[in-house]
Amino acid sequence: MNKDKLKELVRESRKDATHNVVSRGSVHFRLDPEMMNMLMSEANKVRVPFGVFARMLMIEALTSRIELNAIKATKSENKSDKRTAKGARRSA
Repeated sequence: MNKDKLKELVRESRKDATHNVVSRGSVHFRLDPEMMNMLMSEANKVRVPFGVFARMLMIEALTSRIELNAIKATKSENKSDKRTAKGARRSA
């Protein structure tokens, strides 16, 4: 098997794996014992199973990150617009 064929097989394998993860909607990861105890303790405080709590945290973190990126993009666009307007005024 040549290098190009191997690269194509790896690419297809990754594509299939990504599709499987997305279609199942399942994520698995490990936590060290200290983090696991923290997660379980916080979940107990709000009286939800720790898996549900972990999902809530993940959704909250992703939502916040997406909103923050949108704010940064808007600010960047505004700065760009202001620079363009200044340049237009100078040349007028």
